Amino acid sequence: MRNKNIDLYFFSGTGNTYQVAKKMQEVFIKNKCTVNLFRMEKIQPASINTDNTIGFAFPVAFQSTYPFIWKFFSELPTVNGTEVFVVDTMGIMSGGVIGPLKSLLKRKGYYCIGAKEIVMPSNFRKSQKSEKKIKEISAKGIFDAQIFAHDLVYNQTKWIRIPFLSDVVKSVSSSGFVWNSLKKHISPKLDEVKCIKCGLCYRLCPVDNINMHEFPDFGDNCQYCQRCFAYCPTGAIYFKGIKLEKYKNAEVNEVLLEKKS
Repeated sequence: MRNKNIDLYFFSGTGNTYQVAKKMQEVFIKNKCTVNLFRMEKIQPASINTDNTIGFAFPVAFQSTYPFIWKFFSELPTVNGTEVFVVDTMGIMSGGVIGPLKSLLKRKGYYCIGAKEIVMPSNFRKSQKSEKKIKEISAKGIFDAQIFAHDLVYNQTKWIRIPFLSDVVKSVSSSGFVWNSLKKHISPKLDEVKCIKCGLCYRLCPVDNINMHEFPDFGDNCQYCQRCFAYCPTGAIYFKGIKLEKYKNAEVNEVLLEKKS
C-alpha cells in the first residue's frame, strides 16, 4: 500500500461486516495509517475521495452481493491508478463477487491491491447454531480480517480472478430472475399487534424500501439484508414464506455509525 490515507466504505446488514471493518481500522491505525469509515448506503459514489486508498467491505448475498452494492460500484468515478482493496463477509461461499468486481474496477482505472473473503456467521438461516459455534466462527473471521489488514499495509496481498466461473456465478446470482423469485416467495411482513411504531426499521433500511405511515409500509425493493428483521425491538417483522432465526453481531448504533441517544 503506497498511500497510508485510507477511506473504508462499508455496508453491514446485521453487524458482521461492521466488525470486520472496525477491526481492520484498528490494525491500520496501529500501523500509522489514517483511516475513515463511511457507510456505503449514505455515500454518493461519485463523491469519494480518489486521492486516498479506497477500501470496500460488504456482505455476500446469494453468491454475489446486493443489487444496490453493484449499483454503487458501477457509479464509481473513473480514476488513474487509485489503490483499492475489498473484503466481503459470507456464510458459506460466494463465487460471483471478487472476479467480476476486479474487472469492473480495473476498467475504471483502479489499481487492485488485495481482496479477501471472510467467513462469518450467516444472518439468513432457518436454524440457529449454538452460541459457542457462532462465537468461534466470528472470532476466526475477525482474526482473518486482522491478518488481511496487516498484509495490505506491507504489500503482501493478492487479488485473484477466475474469469469464467466467477462471471457465470455473478451473472446467475445477480439476475432479475433470482431477485424477482425472492420477492415472489419471500417478502417482509408486519405483525401490527407487536409493532410499537418506533420507526427504527424505516431508519435502518439501506434502500428506502420502508415508509412510515401509522405503521411501517414495505415496498417492492427489499434486498434481504435482514436489518429490519434483526433489530426490530418487538419481533414484529417476519418474512412470509420462510421462518428465519434472528442474528446480529453489533448494536444498532454501530451499524448506523450513530451515537447512542
